[in-house]
Amino acid sequence: MFSMLDRKSAPSPDKRSEGVAAILIAVVGLSLGSTMVKSTGSPGPVVAFWRLLIGAVLWHVFIAVRGHRNQTSRVVDRAAWRAATLPGIAFGVNLSFFFSGVTRTPIAHAEFIGALTPLIIVPIAAYRLKEPIQRYLVICGVFALSGVTLILSSADAKGTSYIGDLMVLAANMFWITYLLLSKKARTLLSTPHFMTVMTSAACLTTLPIALITAGSPAKLGNLSTKGWVLIVVMAITSGMISHGLIAWAQQRIPVGTISLLQLGQPGLGVLWAATFLGESVKSIQLVGMAVVLAAVGTIAWRSAQKPSDQNTALLNEILNEMPDTVVITQPLACSARDS
Repeated sequence: MFSMLDRKSAPSPDKRSEGVAAILIAVVGLSLGSTMVKSTGSPGPVVAFWRLLIGAVLWHVFIAVRGHRNQTSRVVDRAAWRAATLPGIAFGVNLSFFFSGVTRTPIAHAEFIGALTPLIIVPIAAYRLKEPIQRYLVICGVFALSGVTLILSSADAKGTSYIGDLMVLAANMFWITYLLLSKKARTLLSTPHFMTVMTSAACLTTLPIALITAGSPAKLGNLSTKGWVLIVVMAITSGMISHGLIAWAQQRIPVGTISLLQLGQPGLGVLWAATFLGESVKSIQLVGMAVVLAAVGTIAWRSAQKPSDQNTALLNEILNEMPDTVVITQPLACSARDS
């Protein structure tokens, strides 16, 4: 799927729609991650290492099988390793911090801290990547953050850990670094090649952290049957599918838009925690979820619009703001010297 759709040309309206749909699907998979990590009953870095290792193996197998079928290279080349290693290191540190934090603090706290990411990444992307900040993105982003605040401020604070919160905050910083670095790498690599190298580098990054956390190599694989099943599920759903879709979408929609669309993740995360971990959901949180879904839905709809549709909408806004007394009675003439 990824190889057929990857292109290096400028995003068309259809590609923008595909990119938005990919992120929305990815958000569903990622929102389950916190609940699954907490349900394993194992240290976060250990879970991160095994999830990345399984994902890396699957991506290498994918490259080998596709190469055999298409009579192309069955391994990633040096250029791919040079381009995607740094994003992989950032992602490995991000995952180690996040998985550690989410096992120490309530999921609501972790998701709320994660929801602050657009406040940092949108202006950085505008400055570094020259991505435009459109008015509807700012307005919808404010509404979405307000909804996230309603969801998470009413959550039970039992089991709160400031160390866990700080770990999640550190994870956010490395997630932002990963998104910015991967945006550049994706201009050089297809999604499968990028994901293969990135996941491999992230796996190697988490290995020493996992060994220190586990205490010894022998304890690194000391997981329950339930833990192993959840790690395999995470490797496929969030590891291959969700993060693969995010990498694929980076050539179709701006990084800032991706970050704003992910604001739907905290509400879903709280919902999964209530369903599978027995955490309560209050009425005000349901209101917050509705606000977030409405804002994210608007961002998705506007981001997928054709340029002509967006220009028409902008023109209508301008005309609506003009005084009623302004009337254009005839076309303006333009002489050769005026042009």
